[in-house]
Amino acid sequence: MSKICFSTGGDNVYSSDFESLIELHQNSYTQFSVVYGAQVKNNLTYREAAKELGECIMHMAACNGDLYN
Repeated sequence: MSKICFSTGGDNVYSSDFESLIELHQNSYTQFSVVYGAQVKNNLTYREAAKELGECIMHMAACNGDLYN
């Protein structure tokens, strides 16, 4: 059973199935999933999920004009 560990953003404009724009799910003791809009990455290790989650958060910040790079 999947547990939502983290979520941020607003209503998902891509799908009514998801409540938040970015979500981190823990599927088992060692397996995670990251949901970003319509993109879903499954069967990630802790390290892979941390990297993917960070990339999604930074991408959302860049799209919102919050990163000045």
